[in-house]
This record gives sequence, structure tokens and C-alpha cells, in this order.
Amino acid sequence: MPKWGLAMKEGSVTSWLKNEGDKVNKGETFVEIETEKVVNEFESPEEGILLKKVIENDINTAKQRIVDIEKKKTEDVALINALQGALQQCDIFLKELDDASSDDGNDKD
Repeated sequence: MPKWGLAMKEGSVTSWLKNEGDKVNKGETFVEIETEKVVNEFESPEEGILLKKVIENDINTAKQRIVDIEKKKTEDVALINALQGALQQCDIFLKELDDASSDDGNDKD
């Protein structure tokens, strides 16, 4: 990732202007990078072939996906805990119902 200025802390790939396998000439723009302040086009320092787009999506998108996954895990754990609590309440209710039917005075002793 090129660094434009001392204040630049991070950048994100916003779009690829070339595809994997494309020839890239020296000085040719092949990717757009967004910083905190502006979107810049990055020119190739050398001639070559774009072999692999190592960063397909920007880092912020990846970070957001991680946050979303963690949030989903938390929601899933909360749902599982709620379901376990409901099952425990059902077990208690069924036991009380069974005990009440045993104590209704209709014993055959």
C-alpha cells in the first residue's frame, strides 16, 4: 500500500482498474485507493502482469464482516440460552403437572 503523506494511517482498495492476468505498463493506473481524505489512483512503478488481487475488498469491509460475525455469534448464544431456559421451564411445568396428577386423590392403593 503506498503512503501518501505523513498523516496517512490507512488506505482501502476501492476498485481495481485491471483484472488478474492483465498487462500493466509502467506509470499506468491500475488500482484506486481511498485514504482518510481522498481517493487516489495508483500508478504502477514497473511494467508487469497483475497476477493476483491480494486485497479484493478493502480492509474496512473485512473489519465490518468480523464485527458482524461476532455480533451474530453473540445473538446466537443469547438465543440458545433463552431456548435452554424455556426448555427448563417446560420440564418444571411437566414435572409439576405429573406430581399434581399423582396427588389428585385418585390413587388406587
